[in-house]
Amino acid sequence: MRAQALPIAANLGLRLGGSELIASFFDEALRFGAARLQVLAPYVDDAAFGDEPFRKAWNRLLAATDATIVVRTPSAAEAVLRSSNGRHRRFDLRLNARLHAKVFVAHRPGWEIALAGSHNLTAAALHVNDEVGILIRPARIPELRALVRQLRSFAESVARHTARYRSARACTP
Repeated sequence: MRAQALPIAANLGLRLGGSELIASFFDEALRFGAARLQVLAPYVDDAAFGDEPFRKAWNRLLAATDATIVVRTPSAAEAVLRSSNGRHRRFDLRLNARLHAKVFVAHRPGWEIALAGSHNLTAAALHVNDEVGILIRPARIPELRALVRQLRSFAESVARHTARYRSARACTP
């Protein structure tokens, strides 16, 4: 499914779509100079980063933001570490064996964007699966800003109650 404006919310900054919303989220977060990134994505695989535009946007976003990433499995955590290859500003990787939520939030003072949906960071999610999500660009709409803040608060709460991932590779807390 391709992204589309929701008919009842065409001017409200909501887009419903599929896998392409991940790239839209990354692009907008970079364009608006996000300072913080929170990602809840249970599954991550190396094959997702075989997609060059995706990999480049991911690495640019990690280099530009203080990122907190929560995944479900050690193999997902290791894929995140391999994908970043040390090209990150501040990086907090956490492991939560019960994680199922897929939430992406980027923000800086006065601006935020969020994506909530079925998207993992896997090649299947990017290229094969029928994914669905909603991209929220609240601009000056107080109700949407409140929604993004709630998603951000949820992601922060999950991270706070989740242990940092430790592996043989260096991970900066």
